Amino acid sequence: RTPAGYITPLYSEAKRLGVRFAFNEPVFDVQRRRSGYIVRSGTRAHPRSWQADCVIVAAGHFAGDRRKLFLEDPRLVKTRIIPAPSSIATGLRLLENLGAQSLHLSYSQKRITAADSKEVPPFFRNPANIIAVDASGHRFLQEDLRSINFTEELLNRTNGRFFFIGTPNWMNPKSLADALPVQTLAQRLGLPAAELKQTIDDFNMHLRSGQADPFGRRMETMPEALDLQRLIGIELAVETLTTLGGILISADGEVLDRTGRVIPGLFAAGDVTGGVH
Repeated sequence: RTPAGYITPLYSEAKRLGVRFAFNEPVFDVQRRRSGYIVRSGTRAHPRSWQADCVIVAAGHFAGDRRKLFLEDPRLVKTRIIPAPSSIATGLRLLENLGAQSLHLSYSQKRITAADSKEVPPFFRNPANIIAVDASGHRFLQEDLRSINFTEELLNRTNGRFFFIGTPNWMNPKSLADALPVQTLAQRLGLPAAELKQTIDDFNMHLRSGQADPFGRRMETMPEALDLQRLIGIELAVETLTTLGGILISADGEVLDRTGRVIPGLFAAGDVTGGVH
């Protein structure tokens, strides 16, 4: 029931069969030769070379490769990247250097979280409680979009800073005690008070008049009119968790080149592959 439960017996059996293991050997280069492949690991100053008929690149995502990540989706520079930066060549880069076809590299898994890295309180997770504003205090999108679309539009329409604002209700007694007038809340969040007040006034006016929301929000997801004297708010951020694109493979895990042909003796598995997600 634990990873060790299957890793330990597999490792023992592999060693019994004569498989050699080399741990803590970061691979920085793979070269194709007529007779197979040469893999170089360790450091460039002190490399080790390995010869193989076949190579399986079983690697993870490339979020640690910041240069590649921002090249594929420049918007991600506005997010908080969870994987630490890596100076080691990613499996994706090694395979691309061998002529492998990659796809879906701009796709990544993201989530909305509090700017202070704490968990988002339940009140702000319900779109029927809040409006969303950007760093200038203005609404900028339809708050009841599907989560995945909402996150994408946040990156398209803001500089990465955004806020949820709402009036606490009886279901959130603690929030009732934390509520502040609009000017005080704006100051606490670093928002322009006049613009935030105008945004709330405009929102309330459309709500009370029964007019269609200018951003296309559905009436059934609207909060009640916001009380300018009783508001709570939170600054949020987008986190990038992992990348979802990678190398194109056949049904047998064979790496395909840019013409769709199999690269002999080269295989890929895991998050380094593309099309699976």
